[in-house]
Amino acid sequence: MKKNTVLKVIRIALATMITATTVTVNVRAMDGEVFENTENNQEDTNEEVTNEEVTNEEVTNEEVTNEEVYNEAVSEAVEAETAAEESVEEAVESSAETIEAIAEGNEEAGIEAADVTDGGAVAQESVEAFVEAVESLPVEENLNEAVAELNEVTEELVKVDEADRIADESAKETVETATAAQEIANSVVNTVEETKEQANSLIDIISSEDADAEQVSEAMDKLDQITEDAKGNVEAKKATFEALSEKFEMAKRQLEGAQKVYDETVKHLKSDDSNVNKAAAKLEEAKKNVEVLSEACDNAKEDLEKEQAAVEDILAKKEISDKNKDWKTQDKLMESIISGYIIPNFIDKDATNIKYTEMLRGFDRQNSSYTVVTYLDKNNNTVKRYFNIDRTDRQFKENDQWYRLGSSREIVVYEKPEEDITSSVYQKNHFGNFSVTNQFKADVNSGKYDVYSFDYADGTNEYKCIDELKAGVENGEIELVDGVYYMNGVAARKIVQTTSGNAKGIRISTKDDAGLKSFIENASKLVEKYEKYGEIIADTQDKVEEAADKVEVLKETIDEIEDNRVRISADIVAELRNYVSEEEIERVLNAGSTKKAVEVLEGILANAKEDLDNAAAELDELIEKREEIRESLSVQEEEVLAENTADQEEVIAEIAEEAVAIEEIAEVAEVAEVTEAVETAEIEEVAEVPAVASIPVAVNNTVGQNIEGNRYDTETVAKETIAENAVDTVVATLAEIFENTVAPVETAIAAERNTVSENAAQNVVTERSNGAVSVIEQIAEQAHAVSEDMIGQILGAKRYNKYNKAFEEFTSGIVGMENNQAAFAGIGSTNNLKALAEMDTESGIKINWLWLLIIAILLITEKKVRDEHQKKVQELRAA
Repeated sequence: MKKNTVLKVIRIALATMITATTVTVNVRAMDGEVFENTENNQEDTNEEVTNEEVTNEEVTNEEVTNEEVYNEAVSEAVEAETAAEESVEEAVESSAETIEAIAEGNEEAGIEAADVTDGGAVAQESVEAFVEAVESLPVEENLNEAVAELNEVTEELVKVDEADRIADESAKETVETATAAQEIANSVVNTVEETKEQANSLIDIISSEDADAEQVSEAMDKLDQITEDAKGNVEAKKATFEALSEKFEMAKRQLEGAQKVYDETVKHLKSDDSNVNKAAAKLEEAKKNVEVLSEACDNAKEDLEKEQAAVEDILAKKEISDKNKDWKTQDKLMESIISGYIIPNFIDKDATNIKYTEMLRGFDRQNSSYTVVTYLDKNNNTVKRYFNIDRTDRQFKENDQWYRLGSSREIVVYEKPEEDITSSVYQKNHFGNFSVTNQFKADVNSGKYDVYSFDYADGTNEYKCIDELKAGVENGEIELVDGVYYMNGVAARKIVQTTSGNAKGIRISTKDDAGLKSFIENASKLVEKYEKYGEIIADTQDKVEEAADKVEVLKETIDEIEDNRVRISADIVAELRNYVSEEEIERVLNAGSTKKAVEVLEGILANAKEDLDNAAAELDELIEKREEIRESLSVQEEEVLAENTADQEEVIAEIAEEAVAIEEIAEVAEVAEVTEAVETAEIEEVAEVPAVASIPVAVNNTVGQNIEGNRYDTETVAKETIAENAVDTVVATLAEIFENTVAPVETAIAAERNTVSENAAQNVVTERSNGAVSVIEQIAEQAHAVSEDMIGQILGAKRYNKYNKAFEEFTSGIVGMENNQAAFAGIGSTNNLKALAEMDTESGIKINWLWLLIIAILLITEKKVRDEHQKKVQELRAA
C-alpha cells in the first residue's frame, strides 16, 4: 500500500466530503420536487373531485324552475296536465257563477234568482226539484276536488321530470367516471412499464463489471429518481382513482335513487288509484251532477212552457172573444182557461187529453146549462167535470134567473157540481122539455119546477120534484114540518143551480182574478228566466265535459311515459370505447336495463382497479429489487472497508514518518528545496495511484454546478509548481482551487503561506510539527469514515446530515482547532499574510503546515488520473 494507499484514502475522503455537500442537496431537492408535485397532483385531483361533487350537489338540490321539461314524454304530460287543470279551473269558475246566479240572481247578467213559487201548478213540482238541485248538487265541490287531484299530478310529473333528469345525468356520470378511472389505470400501467424498462437499463449498468464507482453511483441515483418519481406518480393517480371510484359510487347511488323515484312515481301515475284517475272520477261526478241540474232545469222550463202555451192560447181566445162579444167565442175562451189554467192548477196538473162538449142546456136553459169536460188522469182514467160561464157584469136577483145576464167581454168560469147536472136531468125527465117563454120563465122563477134531494147517510140521494113532494104529503109518504119535507126521516134539500154568483168551488174571472192575471203575466217571463238558466248551465256543462276530455288526454300522455328507461346509450359510451374492448361496450349497451348496464360498468371499474393494483405491485417489486441492489453494494463496501482496516496502522505510521522527514527537511533546508524534493518524490509515484473521482470546484452553491461543475486544470498546477517558487505556487494554487468550495480550507492555506513567508524561523516549523502525528491520526480516522460512507453516497448520496458532520470534523482537523466555528470566522476574516501571522501569534490559532504540503502533493498527481478518467467518460458517451 504505502504512499499510494495513503493518497488514495485522502483523495477519496476529500471527494466524498465535497460530493456529500453538493449531490445530497441536489437529490433532496429532486425528491422534494417529486414529493411536492405529488402533493400538488393530489390536491388538484381532490379539488377537482370536490368541485365536481359540489357541482353535482347543486344539480341534485336545484329546484325544477326550467321552462323546458327534460323528458319529451313528461313534457307532453305536463302540457296536458296544465291544459286539463286550466280547463277544470274554468269549469269551477263557471259552475260557481252558475250556481250563484241561479240561487241568488245576477242583476248584471239580468238573471233572477230561482224560486219555488215560480210558475203555476204545472211547473211547481219541477221548479221545486230544480231549486233543490241547485242548492244540493255538489258540482263546484266535485270540480275543486278534481283540481286538487290534478295539483298532485303536477307535483308527480315535476318529480318524474327531475328524477329523470338526475338519473340521466348520473348515468352519464357513471360512464364518464368509469372512463376517467380506466384512463388513470391505463396511465399507471404505462408508467410502470416505462419505469421498468428504464430501471432494467440502469440495473444492467450497476451490475456490470466494467462500470466504475462514478457510473454505479450515477445509475443508482437515476434508479432512485425514476422509481421514486414513478412511486409518487402512481400514488397520486391511485388517490385520483380512489376519488373517481367514490365518485362512481356516489353517481351510482344517485342514479339508483333517482331511478327508483322515477319508476315508483310513473307507476303510481299509471295506477288505477292515481291522482289523475281520481281527478277523472271527480269530473265524472261533476258531469253527472251538472246533467241532473240541466235536466231539472229543462223539466221546469218544459212545464213553464206548457203554462206559457196555455197562457198564449187563453190570450188568443180572449182576443177573439173580446172582438166578437158572443157566447160562442166566450165558451171557447172558457175552454182555454179550463184547460190551460183551471185543470192544471186546481184539479189535476197531470191531466191529459182534455176534451169538451158543446154547451148543454139544462131544464131551465139558463142556470142549469153546462159543458162537460173530460180528461185522462195520470193513471189513464177518464175523469168528467162540469163547467159553465157567466159574464162578469151579470147581476143577480132572487126568483129571477134571467135578471141582467150581462154583456161584458170578461167572463167568469166556474165549476158546477155533479148534482146540478143530475138534478136538471131529473127535472127534464119528470117535467119534460119546455120552450123558454116568458111563462116558462115565470113558472121557473115561481118555483113550479123546483127539485129536491134527500141525502141519505150511506151517501146516496134521491131527487123529488115539488109536485111529488106535495103528493106525498097528501098520501102520507112525506111529512111537511115547518115548511120542510121529510121522507123516511130525511129532510129534503132544495137544489139551487150554481152560478158565478153563488159558486162555492172553482171560480175564475178573467177580469179580476189575481191568480189568473199573475199566471198570464209571468208565464212568458218565467220561460225566459229558465231559458237563461239553461244557457248558463249548458255552458258549465260544456266546460266540465271539456275538462273531462282533457283529463282523458292527460291520462293518455301519462301512459306514454316510458317505464324503466335504459339511460346508457351509444353516445354516452363513445369515449369509453378508447379504453375498453368493443365486447365490453356491447355488454353495456345490451344490458337491457340501466341497473345491469351499471353493473357492467362496475365490472370494468373493478378490472381497471385490478390492473392498477397489479401495476403498483410491480413497481413495489421493482423498488424492493432496488433496495436489494443497494444492500448488495453495501456488502461490497463492508468488504472493502475490512480490507482497508488491516492497513490503517501502517498508513498512520507511514504518514507519521513522512511528517517527521518533512519536518527535518524544513529545519535544514530552505522552503523551496524542501518543496522541490517533495514534488520530485511524489511525481515518481504518480503512476501507482489508482483512478479516483476528481475534486469538483464549487463556483457557487447551485445544485447543477456542484454536480456538473468545472474541473480544475491539474496539468497547469503541475507546471507552475515546477517552474516557480514551490511554496508560493502551491499555496496560491490551493487558494485558487478552494476559493469557492470550502472557505475554512482556503483560508487555512492562505494563512499558512503567509506564515511561512514571514516567519522562516525554524522554531515555527518545529512547533507545527509537534502536532503532526496527532493531526494525521485524525485525518486517517476521517479517511476511514469517509471511505465507509462513500459507498452510501454512490447508492444515493442522501445522507446529508452525516456528511455535513463529517465535513466539519474534517475541516476542524485541518486547522487544528477544537472550536472550528471560531477558527472559520477568524481565518475567513483575514485578508493578508501579515494579519494572519499576527492572528496566529495573538489569537492562538494553530495552522498545520504539514497538511498544506500533503494537499499540494495530491494536486500534482491529479493530472494523469483525471486524463484517464475523462477519456473513459468520453468513450462511454460516444458509445
